[in-house]
Order: sequence, then C-alpha cells, then structure tokens
Amino acid sequence: MLKFGDLPKGARYLIIYYAIGTPSAIAVEIFSAYALRLGYAPIYIGALISLVSLIATFFLPLIGYLADRRISAKYLLIISEGLLGIGLIIIGISRNIFHLLAGRLLLSISFLFNFTFLVYERYLYREKTEECYVWHWIIPTFAAIFSYALLILTFLFIEKTEVLAARILYILIGSMFPVFIAYIYFFLPDVPTVREKTKFRLEKKFLGIIAIYLLSTFGISFIYGLTMASIIIEYFGAGFVAIFALGLIESLSSLSSSSLKYFSKKECWPVLTDISLLFLTIYGASLYVAQIFVSDNYLLIIVFVFYFLFNFLFSLWDMGFRPMVMKVVAEEYKGTVFSTISMLRRFLIIPSSLIVGILIQNFGSFSPALVESIVMIPCLLLYIRVRRRTKS
Repeated sequence: MLKFGDLPKGARYLIIYYAIGTPSAIAVEIFSAYALRLGYAPIYIGALISLVSLIATFFLPLIGYLADRRISAKYLLIISEGLLGIGLIIIGISRNIFHLLAGRLLLSISFLFNFTFLVYERYLYREKTEECYVWHWIIPTFAAIFSYALLILTFLFIEKTEVLAARILYILIGSMFPVFIAYIYFFLPDVPTVREKTKFRLEKKFLGIIAIYLLSTFGISFIYGLTMASIIIEYFGAGFVAIFALGLIESLSSLSSSSLKYFSKKECWPVLTDISLLFLTIYGASLYVAQIFVSDNYLLIIVFVFYFLFNFLFSLWDMGFRPMVMKVVAEEYKGTVFSTISMLRRFLIIPSSLIVGILIQNFGSFSPALVESIVMIPCLLLYIRVRRRTKS
C-alpha cells in the first residue's frame, strides 16, 4: 500500500481539499436535523428537499458537456463553492419556510456541479486508482473526527441555545467559501477539455456497473439524512449533540474500514467489496426488526452500534466499487457521462426524500430502513451477475 506522499501530486491536493471542506459537508448533512429542530414536520422537510432537488436537474448533461468541451471542471467547482456558501448563510439566517427553501435551493443548485468531483477523481486518480480511494477516505475522515469532536464539546455547554448555535454554525461555515475558492484556484489543476470530436464508446460492463451505482445510492438514501435525524430527534427526543455523536461514529467507522483496507493484502480487496454489499443489503431490515424487539432502554445503543456497522460497510463498498465505475468511463467523456449519471441519481433521490418523509409520518422513524433492504436486493443480484461476467 502506497504512503500518502507517494500518491500523484494532484491526487494529494484533491484529497486535502476534501479534508478542509469537511465543515461544509457537515452543515449539509445536518440540514434535516436543523429543520426538525426548527419545528418542521418530516413530510414537509422531505417534500422541500425533493422540490428543490428537481429544479435545474435537466441541465446536468449540458453542464457536463461543457466540462468536457468548453469549461474546465475547476471553474465549475468554484461556482459550486460560491453557491454552497451563500446557501448555507441563508439557511443560518432563515426566519420562515421560504427562507429555508431559498437556502436549500442554492444548495441544490450547487449540487448540480457535484459531478465535477468525479471528473477530478477520474483525471487525478487515474494512476493508482484503488490506493487513491483508500487515502480519499482516510485523510478527510481524520478531519471529520476532529470537527465532530469539537462540535460535541461545544454543544454540550450550550444545549439550551443549540438552535441559535446551529444558526451561527451555518453562517460561519458559509462565510468560509472564499477560502475554498482560493484553494481550488491556486492548488487544483485544470482538467483538460477535449475540443475535437471523438467516437463515443462504452465498455461492455458500463450499463451494469452504472445501474449498480444508481441502485445502491437510491437504497442508501433511505438510511442517511432525514431517517437518522428523525430517529434521534423525534423518536428519542435528543438534540444536536446526539446528531454530532452520530457523525463522529460515522467518521470512526470510516477510519476503521479504510485502515482495514490499508493493512490488508490487495488480493483480498475484491472480497471486502463483495461482503460489504451483502451486509448492506440486510442492514436496513435488521435495524427495523431490532427496534421491534429491543426495549427503548437499550435501543439507542443498538442504533449507534448499527450506524457504526453501516458506515463501516459503506466505506468498504465505496472504496472498492468507485474504482470500478472510473474504469468503465472514457477519459474524453468523463464530464458528459458523470453529469448524466448524476442526473439519473438525482431523479432517484428526488422521490426518495419525499417517500422517507411520508414513511416517517405514517409508519414511524424506523420504517425507511426496511425499504433500504428491499431496494438493495436487486442491487446485490445485479452485482453478482456483473462480477460473474467479469471473472469469466
């Protein structure tokens, strides 16, 4: 396994960018919890996320085409950071649902440019791809552990004013966007655009692998975000300290899985990917059954343990499967392909947020977990089929 300093220079700079961008990622991650603490019902939060995610989604392939032929992904990423920062500030100063909608809309528009992360990874991780993705998890995870630990210590002392503190947190993190823009401009390289026309080609495994990626993303969306926020805040009546504790657990589990992969033999890596998807498939159903039979006195501990296992498995899965996605995408069409994939992914995520809100409202906070397992079953079956074809 390569040391971090042995990775390509551009790959190291991108991984460091992910690490310093951890506060923004945390702010986005706690949005559902923030909205719940402001008093909005889960069904309205899910509907709001779905509504703003729908806006401008159809423009993704055009943006991706421009990234390939006209505009470097670097400048698209700069636009994304600016929109994200302004959106976080508006969320922090929001006083009603319309302000919250406006801020979340800017976040959603900034997410349109998220495919540029994949474009950069395809370009900068093209050498030693699997090793890059191990460090891609390790370095930002250390930043997340530090950030969540600091937030837990801070919010422990301001429990009675945690909503006000959360507002200040959003404003402070949003105000950091000039720093991120400066880092992108001065440290991340330009991604070459391809002006001449080339014949579009696809690997034989392309459709199967992309379908697996979309299905797994759709399934996992029933666990993250609103589901966990509802379990912690509505079911257990806890606050932001518990939400940040979940984030810390998520980071520690990711560090554990990336460490496992770092110290394991490379020939074992495909097996770790296979096992992780298998257990991700049964995870949601197991959590749902656990909440039926375990008393509330122990259920919170079970939730934390299960969440650790979930993120441990997801990290292993992502580290193993993301390189497979990169290998089937041609270099000259990375922007077009990844933006189209991102558009399809958004079409799946858009209804999932609303579905999660409806499920929580009618069947309880744990009900979306059961749907996660149902969605992951065809994903697992398709993955088995693709793996068998690859081996043969």
